[in-house]
Amino acid sequence: MWIQHLSLHYFRNLINNEFKFNNKKIIISGKNGTGKTSILEAIYLLSLGRSFRAKKDSNLIHYNSAAGNVAGNFVLQDKEKIDIHLHISNKKIFTINNKSIKRLSQLIGIVNTILFMDKDIDIIERAPELRRKFIDIIFSRVDRKYLSTLIKYYKTLEERNSFLRASIQDQTLLESLNSSLIRYGTEIICLRMNYLKQFLIILKGLIKSYDISIYGDITVKYHTDLFDIDQDTPDGEKDRDLIKKEIC
Repeated sequence: MWIQHLSLHYFRNLINNEFKFNNKKIIISGKNGTGKTSILEAIYLLSLGRSFRAKKDSNLIHYNSAAGNVAGNFVLQDKEKIDIHLHISNKKIFTINNKSIKRLSQLIGIVNTILFMDKDIDIIERAPELRRKFIDIIFSRVDRKYLSTLIKYYKTLEERNSFLRASIQDQTLLESLNSSLIRYGTEIICLRMNYLKQFLIILKGLIKSYDISIYGDITVKYHTDLFDIDQDTPDGEKDRDLIKKEIC
């Protein structure tokens, strides 16, 4: 996948700018404050639907305008061309090939981007929550089923927590929520394990191709505080029983 064209109108400090790219490898250079990071932010925005540095969409719009527009033309792996357009005003409106999308999840996985920043070292040094979030973001981009299951899991978890905080006693409803939570949780765990196995194969291949000398054999293991996982033979049925034991 590569980008052929990027159009920015009243986006950050870029009022009317057009960028054409005729090479898969692109280097962006310029003085401070000229909009280099804004270009990267715009591409990231067209990929994930959100900025990596702005908490409010209004911060993306030029101060002299009430709305901004970002558009990109991409060539995918199968040589298919795709146009993604974003209009930012009081809300974000995405169109893909001139067709509006109803849910942001429809955007995920079409244009895959990887962003490296200095703060990414926190993924290694800080809490496991950051590593889980990082893994969830990566896997959601390559597998819509993973993203869909993840959304259902957190929605069910929120519903269950709200139910437990309420004074209403409905054992049937609680059992239904627990059952859904167990099913989605098991699917997520199994998918994470399978993807990490694939990642390990790719990682070992890269290490071998670059002739990197590492002491011992590198490995990746998925660990959860709920229970011990058999990395070699994931068993969804067994995992469901163990999750049920912890939740119920």
